[in-house]
Amino acid sequence: MKSNVVSLKRIIKQLSYILTDAQKRAAIVVAIMMIISSGLELLGVSAIFPFLQMMTMPATLKQKWYIAWIYRFIPSITEQQVLIAIGIVIIALYLL
Repeated sequence: MKSNVVSLKRIIKQLSYILTDAQKRAAIVVAIMMIISSGLELLGVSAIFPFLQMMTMPATLKQKWYIAWIYRFIPSITEQQVLIAIGIVIIALYLL
């Protein structure tokens, strides 16, 4: 672990010597964008598994706390309509 930290410090020092100030700023922006995009990708992937579970067992929809509020606001909504709405939200999330 200690050798990894030393290696990382050495690499950062070498990059600091090679890159100009503008390139350093661009590298920081790229790194931040990579972290944000990985978080969004993780959110998208983690949204698929509960959706698949809901599709296989639609009777459990009313038991999920994050779906129950839909039934509170729209009591006449069917399970199929809820699944369609959630599918649309997931598609929108992926397009985002």
